[in-house]
Amino acid sequence: MKAIFINSETREITYIDNAGDLGSLYLTLNCDMVQIGDFNQTNGDTLWVDEEGLLKEQKYGFVYKTKEFVGSGVIYGSNIGGDNVSTRSTIDDVAAELLFYRFETPETNKTI
Repeated sequence: MKAIFINSETREITYIDNAGDLGSLYLTLNCDMVQIGDFNQTNGDTLWVDEEGLLKEQKYGFVYKTKEFVGSGVIYGSNIGGDNVSTRSTIDDVAAELLFYRFETPETNKTI
């Protein structure tokens, strides 16, 4: 199924194709636990993120619809039964509401 991958490290938003199961989310996000970061009530799309992102020493993240996330994210669609399906959003839809960021070190105030 088609999903949107928000890669904070490379600052790219791309379409990906995978099974849409938990295993695929874990592999894509390089994590052991996921959580819903955002749910679009208009089209049923769901943003999935690393549940333990704040506990890791990641140096990048993104803001999506005013919510801040550490690491990367995946957007799937969902059906009435709650199953993941192909996303209905486009890359342009996501890009319009997304801002990438990198953490800065307090000592130097430089982006790392």
